[in-house]
Amino acid sequence: MDSGLTKELYDAISKRMSVREYGDEIVKPELCDKIDQFIENINKEEDIFKSKTRFLLMREDFSRIWTFGFIGGNKYWLCGCTNKDNELSVAAFCLKMEKIILFLSHLGLDSCWLGGTYTASCFTKALNLTENEKLVCVSPVGYRNPNKKGLISYFMKRKRNDWDKNFFYENGSQPMTEDKCTFFTKDIIEAVRWIPSGMNRQAYTVVFKDKNAHVFANGSLCDGGIAMAHLEIACLNFGLNGHWERLDNPCENIPNSWKYLASFIC
Repeated sequence: MDSGLTKELYDAISKRMSVREYGDEIVKPELCDKIDQFIENINKEEDIFKSKTRFLLMREDFSRIWTFGFIGGNKYWLCGCTNKDNELSVAAFCLKMEKIILFLSHLGLDSCWLGGTYTASCFTKALNLTENEKLVCVSPVGYRNPNKKGLISYFMKRKRNDWDKNFFYENGSQPMTEDKCTFFTKDIIEAVRWIPSGMNRQAYTVVFKDKNAHVFANGSLCDGGIAMAHLEIACLNFGLNGHWERLDNPCENIPNSWKYLASFIC
């Protein structure tokens, strides 16, 4: 990830919201060029899962013709794919896509994660999808309609769990509390807490132990990957330089329902 954009992506975490109602304005070509460059860098970025993930900004709108999850107005589309033969490639996909989503927010653009209710063929052709690749999620890219909030957006307000549901200290049985924020600060944990999550499931957990943060998917590889993105960005923003590793035994007392993804080692 471009370290020169760390603060901008971190700031975008608190202001980004899912938008389903778009106005008449279409994204300007110069902004599209910036998005294309950022996507090119993300496509080249290695990930701990060794996935073959790639993304594309589609500079057209076909949602009036096909089915697109109650998304209205004028917009472009962010799409991507990853390989089928990698068990954790979905987590890699969502880690990278969330970085792109936050970059869009930094540019003043709106978006909305869509994991279904869209016509997949519109994207498979543009991506030249092979038999070994699969779509995971897509997102509209544009400007919200200031005069039309929409019932879907109204009923999908951001709600997040208390810390004891998703964050743990040293092992998988001791909930994280503010008095234990000696290395990983409250601001870092809050940045992870506010990930976008399908149906607000928040299906991930993070165990903080010494100078390491261990990320698990607790029912959703997507949520786990997005949590990794927020954790990485927040840590780098506050000067906790680190890298991702997959450890043999990250921590103790881990429930069987938690699927280990990776650890951010500082």
